[in-house]
Amino acid sequence: MVSTLGTFYETVDPLPAVSPVMTEFTETHLDPVASWLQHLAATRDLSAAVPRLADTDPAIVQTLTAFLAGLRHEMTAFRAVVDSAADTTALNARQLEQIVANTIEQSSVVQRAAAAVAEIDRAAAHVAVTAEELRALTAGVTEATGSYDGGVAVVLEGLGRLASTVDDAGKSAVAMEQRSTGIVAFLEQLRSISRQARLLGINAAIEAAHLGEAGSGFVIVAEEVKKLGSSTAESAQDVQRIEKQIHAMSAQVQVAIGESGTIARELARDIMSARDQSTQTGKQVRELAEAIGDVAMIAAGQSTKLSAAADGVNQSARYAQNVAEVARRASRLDLAGALEQLRATVGQYKLGNGTESAGTADLSLLPTTLRDAAAGLRAQVDADQRELLGLITKLAVAIARNSYEWREIATSLGSLHVQLESTTGQIEETADGARGAAASAQQMRAALDAMRLGFASSVEALEHALRRVVRVRETVQHAEMSVVSTAAATERASEILQLIDTISSETILLSFNAAIEAAHAGEAGSGFGVIADEIRKLADTTSTSTQEIGGILTGLGEASRRTTATTSLAVSQTEGVHGETVRMQATVTDLRSQLDQTVGRASQVASIVEQQLVALNDASAAVAIALARVEIDSASAADGRRLELANLGMRAHALAATRPLGTIAETIRRIGLDVATEMDAVYNDAIARGKIDLSDCFDTNYVELTGPAIAKLGRLFDVSKVPLHGFDPPKYETRYDAFVEDGLDALIDAGVPEHPAIKAMFAVDLNGFCVGHFRECRQAWTGDRVTDLNNNRIKRFFDDALSLRSSRVGLGERSDDIAPRAPYGVFRERGCVLMRESVRPWSIYTYARDTGVVYNDLSVAIYARDQRVGSLRIVYDADVV
Repeated sequence: MVSTLGTFYETVDPLPAVSPVMTEFTETHLDPVASWLQHLAATRDLSAAVPRLADTDPAIVQTLTAFLAGLRHEMTAFRAVVDSAADTTALNARQLEQIVANTIEQSSVVQRAAAAVAEIDRAAAHVAVTAEELRALTAGVTEATGSYDGGVAVVLEGLGRLASTVDDAGKSAVAMEQRSTGIVAFLEQLRSISRQARLLGINAAIEAAHLGEAGSGFVIVAEEVKKLGSSTAESAQDVQRIEKQIHAMSAQVQVAIGESGTIARELARDIMSARDQSTQTGKQVRELAEAIGDVAMIAAGQSTKLSAAADGVNQSARYAQNVAEVARRASRLDLAGALEQLRATVGQYKLGNGTESAGTADLSLLPTTLRDAAAGLRAQVDADQRELLGLITKLAVAIARNSYEWREIATSLGSLHVQLESTTGQIEETADGARGAAASAQQMRAALDAMRLGFASSVEALEHALRRVVRVRETVQHAEMSVVSTAAATERASEILQLIDTISSETILLSFNAAIEAAHAGEAGSGFGVIADEIRKLADTTSTSTQEIGGILTGLGEASRRTTATTSLAVSQTEGVHGETVRMQATVTDLRSQLDQTVGRASQVASIVEQQLVALNDASAAVAIALARVEIDSASAADGRRLELANLGMRAHALAATRPLGTIAETIRRIGLDVATEMDAVYNDAIARGKIDLSDCFDTNYVELTGPAIAKLGRLFDVSKVPLHGFDPPKYETRYDAFVEDGLDALIDAGVPEHPAIKAMFAVDLNGFCVGHFRECRQAWTGDRVTDLNNNRIKRFFDDALSLRSSRVGLGERSDDIAPRAPYGVFRERGCVLMRESVRPWSIYTYARDTGVVYNDLSVAIYARDQRVGSLRIVYDADVV
């Protein structure tokens, strides 16, 4: 908005000169009109028309009409300024109320988010602890599965040896059975020998009877042969019983051994199948360990993120509380009350429709009575305008404080927004981790379920197989007992064989005796000689059979001993296998317990992780709500409509400048215009002396001063305490500022003392870059931010919305939305007037500095070679009029 010093009356052509007749009227004749003017001053009624008395000169009426129109125009303008602030003031109040309400809701949702994050943090800590417990349990499972696999291997190895031993025992049993068939043949020979012995005994008795007394020796032989036959028959019966026993025991041994072998092989096959079913256990344990490791790693990572998220939520709560406090503080400024006081003051005037334009009136041409009465009305209006200006100034101060609070709100909202976005990111990262943990937990569950399923099937088969090991032991022990019985029978058969061998020897003796007796008998004993030969043959047959059966019994004994040895070994091995199976059952019990505990902990972890996800979703939703409220409030904080409220003082000062009211603002404005003119000369001189080109004055490539470049500002103040990373706020340089700053600073240092209300002056470019500043704002850098913020303000940017309006004073609405630090070409592209015009633009704003102190700010345009390069800003007390 361009503000000029022109008068409202310049819009109407001057009235023609007043007729000399006017002087012929007497003062008494004009008293009613003068009284009417005095009444207007008292009632502030500017809507009435000039009374037209019969003898009143039309020129007087015309002059007074123009005079009153000018007053109405002025006061209408003041009323328009005040009225225009009403809607924005109401908007301001609504926005503050909304922010307070939103911050209350934000506090609630932030607390909700904080509770959720705390719950998640506790859950993460629990997950971390439980994951460590799971690691230990998994190690136990690994050890138990190793013992399980090792036990299975030992049992299989034992069963393998047992099966081999049982096979050997089976072979020995078959050999026993085969040997026992020889006994059957021997039994037939014994029976035949027994029959022959009986027949020989009978024949011997018959021959003895034929010889009578001479055959007495034959009788003895006959009796012995008969005894031999009977003994042989008895031996045959014994052998038969033994053969049956050996056969039966051999059959039992073969059956028992065969059953043992079958069961052992089936057991081995079943256990191998059980082992095959559990072959995935190792892999599953590794997968479980990996999943647990992932969960543990995620939980450990979550701890850091959640700490940051918790800090972020707490910081968000503090920002939200700060926003609420600032909003309440701004609400207490009561702009509406101050505005109502203004409206009441300006409302004292009756202005009619206020549609006509102002005119010019030369009151000096009026008669003294009317001139004095008009001057009194003018003085009353001026006094009221000064009062209005004072009230507006107070309101402008409140508005400036309100704007400062809004800047605080905007800053806090910005920080809150950044914090909430950061917290959102942290929560989302945590949620990603939780989702990863959930996936790992599911992987844990899947691995454990697979382990339990495979292990349950394997263990069931294994336990069934292990129970059958007892049956193997029983059958092998039964076989051993049968073998022992067979060995005993074989021993008895050997004893019978010795008896038969004795009988054979006796038979040979008998044959010798029979031959002797036959020889004694001579011719008569020839028959007995034949018997003696038969007896000898029988003895030979018995001897031969005895030798054959002896070999058979020897083989049977050896087979029996081998069978005994192998069955004894098998019994021993079954004991070993049984012992291993008992240990295996203990291992299975331990492994089942380990798995159950692991499954319980894994389920607990999965449940906690699922709860984490729920809590994270809740926290995320809460932060999203808070973020949405912040964005709404940020839009309110950035609402450009309040800038019009901030322009209230500026517009009032522009109105007051249309005629002299004797205000301090008029004096400071004169100082500002004079200093700005001298600043133009500083730029022009630098260009004329070749220090800079005009184009340099448009340089917007601001270079931040850090590191060695900091020393450049040593020409202005002590920089010894400036850190290498630079100033806070940052300071910059351009191509031209160092060549004009001395002249600008000298003018500023001389201009500030010209009036006690002036606190500072500084020169800025169109982007708010401070080229020159008052010496009180060029003090040594201390490193204390608050001190330096107040005492060292040169070479930095003042680029908030109001400061940019001050820097761009006179460029109009086209510059309002130009971004900070814009190139000068952008101003040209937007059609901003950068060439000097007849009237130097100026405006007075009331604003709060970044330190919170409220001042009036007179901004005046500065030119170099008639090209706009910036503004002079004069900061003076806000409460002066």
